[in-house]
Amino acid sequence: MSKITGCLLFGFMVVIFLSACAGTGYQPLNTANYPVFHKNFDVTIGWNVSGKDGATAVAGYVRNNRYHVMQDLELRIKLFDAFGAEKEQKSFMIIPSDLRLDEYANFSVLFGSSPQTGDKLKFIYRYRGVEDNDGAVSWMDSFEAPLK
Repeated sequence: MSKITGCLLFGFMVVIFLSACAGTGYQPLNTANYPVFHKNFDVTIGWNVSGKDGATAVAGYVRNNRYHVMQDLELRIKLFDAFGAEKEQKSFMIIPSDLRLDEYANFSVLFGSSPQTGDKLKFIYRYRGVEDNDGAVSWMDSFEAPLK
């Protein structure tokens, strides 16, 4: 094999390898997959609910709408029955711990009971918001939504 043919073959293999890597890389979050959402001045939280095998799964995303960086974002989700009694509570620490402005992070929790008519979710979130070099502001907020 000549030196030119070897170089061409090597170059061809590199192009094929790199194009394969590009095809399986990072996939941006498609918020259209989460038709239920709550938008506030600081965050948008979108989610789906599914029930299977006596459990309720809540999976979704959190988007930073306000701060240069949100640090240590924690999401707590409570499940209530139709009469307002708390059935379960789950917490989820958002990774990465520094969520930059306009970035998204996924979350998922699994409750040990199946979804019932009239059930409600209460989302409680807290974080430290950082704007430039002005230090951090601790913030906490919540909202409720029907389970289905």
